[in-house]
Amino acid sequence: MLQLLLQVSLDPPWQALLDQTVSDAERELVKLLAAHSGLPVPELGHETEDGSVLDLAWPDQRIAVVLDPESVDTASLIADGWQLCGADVPTVVERLLAAGRI
Repeated sequence: MLQLLLQVSLDPPWQALLDQTVSDAERELVKLLAAHSGLPVPELGHETEDGSVLDLAWPDQRIAVVLDPESVDTASLIADGWQLCGADVPTVVERLLAAGRI
């Protein structure tokens, strides 16, 4: 399936996001997320009020993907109302659905 995703062209907003990624993990995750119809395009490298940088984020819903949990203060982010996900696409989709974003 991943090879198929590599060959499919992305919608322009997703392609723009993909072009900004810096790691293989980010690129793979963006491609997998882009495959979900209706999923809003996240922000890459969103900086929170406390200066934490989130790999991918939907700031209005306070949902974020953190690829390296040791790189941010997860307890502080959760206390500030952020829902943090790893690189697990079904979890991200589920949280966006619950927030009414899909």
